Order: sequence, then structure tokens, then C-alpha cells
Amino acid sequence: MVALGEDDEVFTDISKERFDEVKFAKERCLIALDFEEKLALLLENYFDFEVETLRLAQAKVIWHSHSHTSAMADMLLLERRIVNLLTSCRLYLDQTDHNVSTLFGNSSDELSEVRRFKNGLYDDNWGYRLMESARNYVQHVGFLVHSISHKGALRKDRGGRGEQIAVPYARASALKTKANKIVQAELEKNGVEEIDLRGPIREYVSCLTELHEELKRIIHPLVGPARATYDKAWDEFSQLGNEKAFWVRLESVDESDNSVVESVSVVIDFLETYDYLARKNPASLELRHKSASNVD
Repeated sequence: MVALGEDDEVFTDISKERFDEVKFAKERCLIALDFEEKLALLLENYFDFEVETLRLAQAKVIWHSHSHTSAMADMLLLERRIVNLLTSCRLYLDQTDHNVSTLFGNSSDELSEVRRFKNGLYDDNWGYRLMESARNYVQHVGFLVHSISHKGALRKDRGGRGEQIAVPYARASALKTKANKIVQAELEKNGVEEIDLRGPIREYVSCLTELHEELKRIIHPLVGPARATYDKAWDEFSQLGNEKAFWVRLESVDESDNSVVESVSVVIDFLETYDYLARKNPASLELRHKSASNVD
């Protein structure tokens, strides 16, 4: 072990078993951080989508007339928000599988459990199924937002106040081209050509926050002890007598020539980020029934 204080480096021998214990604990903590970072990315993109629809509605309130060019620019901007969101959703779904496999093994019961949970979300939620098809359509065919409808109404329950909303629509006939047979049949049965994307997107994101809570439950038996082990290692190795070290590195050394075979930096900055994101990332969101409004 090498620790750096204000004055000099300090070298201390530790066992190979201790080296491996700290190394694996850090790896598991980094995977837990990765889970939170991927969800944070997803939710930030969802936030951008919702804020964009509010911005478009407010723009219609202030600037009543729009040219064809500005309308197309609005569609392109909203398309970007949705493509970013769908990409981050796919990234989250794929990489969480990979992370669970890294923690428990590709043939583990834990990975099978995660896949069953995902399949259940797909089977039970129309928005999940539709947006999976929508992502496939965007990836292989073209833009998803085919029109934006600006709807205004007087709210009698709010003293006759006017309310403006912006609604992105996708064409069912287009989505069918890249949907599986189940979604194709559902689109046929629905019988609506213009699909309001807001509800399905909210349901899809809500499902993924449910998945996140399930993933945290599944990985906790490994990540919880790993965090305790790593915190203990930092407390132990970062103390140089009466002085606190500000940099610590563990090294595995080849005894034949004293060359460094492998090294592990013992740092805690990433754990502070993990704790912040774990607090910030919400528990399961019931977005199916929630949306923001600026009408009093």
C-alpha cells in the first residue's frame, strides 16, 4: 500500500487477500454508482421532454402566429428530446442487465429475476410496449413526432382562465411498420391514427423507475456489504499516524522484481456522487397520473 500525506509517501504491506477484498468492494460500489448515473441520465432526458412541451405551449400563448418553418423547427426540437429519452431508456435497460450479470453471473437467479420483472412490465403496460416499438421505429425508419397540436381551452373551474397545451402526436400507421404483432394488433384495435405520445412516455418512464427500485433490492445483498468494506478500508488506510492522507493506492507487486502488477486507488469522491444521486433519484414515479401545469 502507498499513502501520500503532506510531507511524503508512506509504504505499508497488506495481504493479497486484503488487496482483493478492497478491489472487489470498490468494483461493486462503482457498479452501484453506474445504476444511479444511468437512471439520472434517463430522468434528465425525461425532464427535458416535459419542459419542452410546456415551453411550446407558453410560446403559443405569447406568439400566436407561427410560420411553417418555425413549426418544423419546433417538431425537430421535440423530436430530439424524445430520441434522447428513448436512447437513454434503451441504454438503461441494456446496461442494467450487463451490470447484474457482472455482479452475479450470466446464469444467475438474480439476472433471471430481473429479466422476469422486465417482461412483467412489458406485458402489463401499454405505454412500455408502445415506446419500445417507437424506439425501434426511430432507430430504423424515421422521426417519431409527426405533428404537434396546440390546444386551447377556457377552464370554467378556474374562473374562465385560458389554458394552452402542446401535444406531440405519432401516426399509428407508421409505428405499425416496426412494431411486433402484439403492438400491431393493439394499434389496430385502438383504431386511432394520431397517438398522443405524452401518456405512453410517462408510463414508460414510470415503469423504469419501478425497475430501478427492484434492481436496488436485488443488488443490495452484494453492494451493501461492499460499501461497508470499502468505507472501512478508507478509514483504515487514509490515516497516517496522526495525519490524514489525501491520496491512497493499493499495489499488487511481483516479488521477483518488485514490479507493480495491479493497482487500486482508494478514493471516496465517487461514493459522495453515489449518495447524492441515490437521494436525488426518486422512488417509483406514478407519472401515469401526474404532469406539471402553470395554471393557477
